[in-house]
Amino acid sequence: MVTTSLAETAVYEILTEFAEEWGLDDLELTGSTTLKCDMGFESTDIMQLFLGLQEAFPSVKIPFQNLIMTDGKFVEDVTVQEVIAFVNREIAGSFSPA
Repeated sequence: MVTTSLAETAVYEILTEFAEEWGLDDLELTGSTTLKCDMGFESTDIMQLFLGLQEAFPSVKIPFQNLIMTDGKFVEDVTVQEVIAFVNREIAGSFSPA
């Protein structure tokens, strides 16, 4: 049985909306799809994705800067799977005992 995390569902729903709005009909969204190269994301689009995910998980403060920055510099690109894994970790961490 394959289970889908809440983060995975939210990420795919939001990215599917982007793809539909942008007319990316031929794009197959997979875990290896990249936001910038494959989908054409710009910085404002990444912020919209992060805002949508934060709205999907309002009880979790998600530090998205940790996903898109390494050693004080922006990363080149991020895959769908990296976004899902990051959000899953943040959700799991928010419910761990202190």
